[in-house]
Amino acid sequence: VFNMEAFAIMCAHISFMLQIHPFIFEQLLQVNSSFSGTDVCQTPLFPELMLQLASTLSFLVSLLYCADQAGLVLLNACGYDAPLDMVAPWQSFSLNEFWGKRWNQFVAYLLRKFVYIPTMECTNHRFVALCMVFTVLSTLHVIPMMLDGFPRSTTMTAWHWFVTQPLWLYIDENYIANLTFSQSKQFDRFLHRCATLILLCGSFVVSFL
Repeated sequence: VFNMEAFAIMCAHISFMLQIHPFIFEQLLQVNSSFSGTDVCQTPLFPELMLQLASTLSFLVSLLYCADQAGLVLLNACGYDAPLDMVAPWQSFSLNEFWGKRWNQFVAYLLRKFVYIPTMECTNHRFVALCMVFTVLSTLHVIPMMLDGFPRSTTMTAWHWFVTQPLWLYIDENYIANLTFSQSKQFDRFLHRCATLILLCGSFVVSFL
């Protein structure tokens, strides 16, 4: 079985990484795509650091998408019925839907099975379980960054962003997700998607401060 959808997504992100991304960030905006040599404490936040951050994140997300879809194509070619790992994360109604049902579902499954459920069984406290999940997730991201020579300020920013996600999830679930922004269901869902994106980006900006 050939997964045409995964193959198309993989090709689209290869095109983005090789052509579209360099054109936008390196030629039009004159932004260096390498984030590893930047000291976030010495670079002005607006606009230089935010543009470089957008460049780096967009490249990494496309690389992750490309690798995931290539893996799906290979698995399906070998006879396995492998579902899409990224389930349209830009359509997330809330942070809970983003992390739990749409973003990198293979990793989400492993963390749910080996961290979240055992912690819930021991503590019976969802917030504690979420804190454990994102602490493990932050460690899995920060250690490779440290080994790759990223500045300490950059790795601490990434660590802070992950470990504070349970707090943002709490705010979203209790104060935003249940709000009705519009009587139109489609427009209301669109506004909730925008709110989710603002929370994700806003929490990253807060981690810099």
